[in-house]
Amino acid sequence: MVQMQQNEEKDCREIILSESTGDYFIRFDGGIELAQERFQPDCIEVINSKFAVLYYKLSEIEQREFRQRRYRYPAFPRCFTLQDRSSMEAAGINKVHRQPYLDLLGQGVLIGFIDTGIDYTNELFRYADGTSRIVSIWDQTIQTGTPPPRLYYGTEYKREEINRALQSEDPLSIVPTQDESGHGTFMAGIAAGNNDQEHDFTGAAPLSEIVMVKLKPAKRLVREYYFIREDAECFQENDIALGVRYLLDVVRRELKPMVICINLGTNMGGHDGSGVLDQVLNDIADTNWICVVTASGNEAGYRTHYRYVDKDSERFKDVEMRVGSNIQGFSLEFWAGKLQQYYLEIISPSGEISIRVGQREDENEEIRFLFDRTIVFADAISTGMFSGDQLILLRFERPAAGIWTLRCYPRRNVKGYFDIWLPIQEFLWGEMYFLEPDPNITITDPGNTSLPITVAGYDHISGAIYIHSGRGYTRNGCIKPDLAAPAVNVEGPGVNGEFVRRTGTSIAAAHVAGAAALLMQWGIVEENQLTMSSTNIRVLLVRGATRGGRDYPNPEWGYGTLDVYNAFEQLRNTTFDMRIT
Repeated sequence: MVQMQQNEEKDCREIILSESTGDYFIRFDGGIELAQERFQPDCIEVINSKFAVLYYKLSEIEQREFRQRRYRYPAFPRCFTLQDRSSMEAAGINKVHRQPYLDLLGQGVLIGFIDTGIDYTNELFRYADGTSRIVSIWDQTIQTGTPPPRLYYGTEYKREEINRALQSEDPLSIVPTQDESGHGTFMAGIAAGNNDQEHDFTGAAPLSEIVMVKLKPAKRLVREYYFIREDAECFQENDIALGVRYLLDVVRRELKPMVICINLGTNMGGHDGSGVLDQVLNDIADTNWICVVTASGNEAGYRTHYRYVDKDSERFKDVEMRVGSNIQGFSLEFWAGKLQQYYLEIISPSGEISIRVGQREDENEEIRFLFDRTIVFADAISTGMFSGDQLILLRFERPAAGIWTLRCYPRRNVKGYFDIWLPIQEFLWGEMYFLEPDPNITITDPGNTSLPITVAGYDHISGAIYIHSGRGYTRNGCIKPDLAAPAVNVEGPGVNGEFVRRTGTSIAAAHVAGAAALLMQWGIVEENQLTMSSTNIRVLLVRGATRGGRDYPNPEWGYGTLDVYNAFEQLRNTTFDMRIT
């Protein structure tokens, strides 16, 4: 029996990792056994009680069809990329550290990251006795060791192995996991790094413990389907969702509260919290002992979003976008509400007009532009699995350079609005933007999810908002971001023990993740408020946020800038008021 189980796990590992395997999301409210019987996958990974990932081995013909148009988004996993001492002072974190009556440094709290890995040899992630503060690492890219329980791929390294490696002259011979890009190491350092007096550096929660998921790169099939630039750092939604499941397993194993910090983003999806990863995060964000923090993304200044509001019942609206030379391909998503349905014509730079797409649900077309030598794969998709809104996915293969126009016609005599998003900047092959962009509603998913804490970025030196920080609100009007934190030219640990400077809203999210760990220590570890979750931590941080001379909330700053010390001040005042009543 044990041998059979080992063989099954080995087969599933090979199937899941194969570049010729297709990855599919399903929702299985009827039970996983029924889903297996109905869909007959070659392998299956359960994410939670609602979603699972099915894996199918594809023939060469099926792979070719997969790249073209015969596989239906949105069950297809989306692709995400990275969102890249004075900052701690601006955030009110150092003031908390200096307060002797609080004595909060993150003790007893886990901070979990789903990122590019961690340089576990760095002194910033060790206790004073030299042992590691890293509880465990799940490296999805290494297949030579044992995966975590109930998962088929990657290798899990626990603290005992990491400590043994740190005592060795050649640590990588024992625990070979590395962070090649340095992004995960930097974020872990900002949120949870030790005090380093030589570099005048400290992390926000320097005594918290760390759990890291190192993501494996997206498959070639997925990249080709979305026409993602070859050298872009790109990760699949299903691998991220399984990383979340792993972090929850560690919480159950360690019996400690956790802040989950997700510094990844995508323009794919409805920007309304309806994607699979969004729903997974929403389900856990209101759970006691769990706080989820996400970045708002870095898209506001890149002209990748367009919004139209129908005020005059126009017969049609032309949306123009500039496409540069030598672009191998790109995708865009057109989203409208349940009642405000549209159909589109595509006009090429030479003036050739396509057939209309979107006149009925669940249609797909392959449109060839003769004079521009461009193929467009158009899918009008029913999104009943998610929000029920209208989605038209357009994928351009070898687009001609110049101005492309989408002519948008309302299908019903109902005033409404629609939004269009180009891919996130890191995925584009070159110059591409809307001629009349809207910088709002540019928060990347999963930052549009309602219950997790979404963090924008600002320059703590100048006091200005970071120009590319994703702006709210969400497509359905939910107030996001929640607040802003330092994100511009912030110093932190790189690889090989060096210190580097980075900019991006992921850094802002790391600050807030560390601040949340301090609150969790006070509330859960020290038993002042045992029912802490994302929801009440958000309330505390919003109440304590610094607000200047502008209206709040607003799409750039949310409710203000992070000041965790003031959050404790507000908590003290609230507690006092509660006592005297």
